[in-house]
Amino acid sequence: MNFRNLLIASAGASAALMIAGAAEAANTITSSAGASISLIGAISLTKNSDLSFGEVVIPTSSSAVVTVAASNGAVVTSSDTAVHTAGSGPAKFTFVGTTAGDTFNNVSAGSTVTLSDGNSHTLTLTPAIALTGTTGSGPYQVAGATAPVLYVGGSITIPTGATAAAYTGTVNVSLTYP
Repeated sequence: MNFRNLLIASAGASAALMIAGAAEAANTITSSAGASISLIGAISLTKNSDLSFGEVVIPTSSSAVVTVAASNGAVVTSSDTAVHTAGSGPAKFTFVGTTAGDTFNNVSAGSTVTLSDGNSHTLTLTPAIALTGTTGSGPYQVAGATAPVLYVGGSITIPTGATAAAYTGTVNVSLTYP
């Protein structure tokens, strides 16, 4: 081996040692974190029955307010207006997909609903709600194994001289949940 080859070999060996030393001098630090997700089932509402006020006689001397109680379906009038209560009662919605401890908020049936006879005559329904199977008043919490039930009743003012007809409309209910 000549001197030149010896220098080249020596320089190569020194470079390899420096690289190895630099690699040993660098410290690698590692750590870890857990990852998780909690999946909840979707909550939905199933309509079991519609809100019905039954047949109401049009008042002759002053307007009348007819109320179907959301909590028990009782029909009450503010005057001597005759009410045929057969078939009257609150709308009923059953919660689907809830388990004990689930929470939800902002239960609503809207502030007013327009009922129409299809011929430009209207009445205004002011909805009211009642819940069973829950605790709290917002957020509500599912109380047990039985699915909660949402009832929708409400009040309608019937003016003197209203047009005799069948009036219909749609009550939209909503709620939010996590």
